[in-house]
Amino acid sequence: MSHEIDTTTGLPAIAYVGNEPWHGLGQKLEVNATIEQWTEAAGLNWGVERSSVEFKIGDQIATMPSRNVLYRNDTHAPLSVVSDTYKVVQPVQIMDFFREVTSKTAATLETAGSLFEGRVIWALARLGEDLKIKDDFIAPFLMLSTSYDMSTPTIAKLVATRVVCNNTLQLAMNEQGKRQIRIPHSTTFRAEDVRAGLEISLDAFEQFKQQATKLAGQPFARSDMDRFLLKLLQPAQGEIDGDVIRKSKGYSSIMSLFEGGQLGAEQDASKNTAWGALNAVTQFIDHVKGRNQSARLMDAWFMTGGKFKENALNLLTA
Repeated sequence: MSHEIDTTTGLPAIAYVGNEPWHGLGQKLEVNATIEQWTEAAGLNWGVERSSVEFKIGDQIATMPSRNVLYRNDTHAPLSVVSDTYKVVQPVQIMDFFREVTSKTAATLETAGSLFEGRVIWALARLGEDLKIKDDFIAPFLMLSTSYDMSTPTIAKLVATRVVCNNTLQLAMNEQGKRQIRIPHSTTFRAEDVRAGLEISLDAFEQFKQQATKLAGQPFARSDMDRFLLKLLQPAQGEIDGDVIRKSKGYSSIMSLFEGGQLGAEQDASKNTAWGALNAVTQFIDHVKGRNQSARLMDAWFMTGGKFKENALNLLTA
């Protein structure tokens, strides 16, 4: 399926509260649902097992040293081949992390599930009330995710989501600009260390609110947007002529979003402001670029899309 949500058990592996997700799939839960209900509804009530890698040479069976197959213990579907030192973070560990968070803070689970037949799993919790940016609103979230195919480490991070369009932006968690906690699969996952590292609070969101409010009050004309995009779309190495950038799909798409194509374009916070410029970039990454919405989600959360949005914010607030 193009949305890549795991359906190996016959049901889409996603649970949510509130509004129906973009793909229209999943099990809707009440806000006060237990972690056990979340785990079952999100299709995360399984574990990851490992077995040695064997192969056949004629009539002989040989074993590949130091390599394991990771597989689901419910469907027995293989997930990947990894080294025997690969540390697995089980689905139950992800959900237990949020059991602790939601029991000791005002956080509430918003969505959880898996993609790519269970190779990537995540859970997302709302941390508090929306932040108001003039007539725009931003929802604060905490995300924890892991993978079983080596595509990503285990990641914990703070995410700001624009309510009107679900554009997302990863926030700096400290003055050094650290934007996420990454636990490589060579290291044991310790939930208490992750919680301590996050120092779960709304401080980062309050700082972001100040940034966003300043951007919403900064006039931004088409000429400003042009200069901004010429810097943003330059490659990390080498240099491309401005006219070449202006002819690119990325430039034309983002400029079109800025000039009225984005959701919330007529809001005072966005219309002809630097905040509107930033949200044109985030909407491009989250909802336009990429072959389908799941690919865009992976890019925005874990790949180069997140860095692209971070660069946009840095350019606008420099």
